[in-house]
Amino acid sequence: MAKNLNFKVKNAQLAQALDLNKKKKDLAKKRAEAQKARVEANDTANQNKAVTLKPIPPQNSEEAREAAAAAAAAEAAVAAEAAT
Repeated sequence: MAKNLNFKVKNAQLAQALDLNKKKKDLAKKRAEAQKARVEANDTANQNKAVTLKPIPPQNSEEAREAAAAAAAAEAAVAAEAAT
């Protein structure tokens, strides 16, 4: 009878150990799913960020031509300096 009781105790301990392992696996799976959900939520939040652009003030055509000429002159000066 003591032997039978000993087997019952061992079986109960094995059952508890198996149940604990199952719970650990379930918890690990839930943690992985939660981490994946957090990463996806973070990616979505990054994609949904609004970008506000400053409006470009209108220039009259004369100012635009002068700015383009100044840029071309500066570029030509850099090219001439590089050639020497």
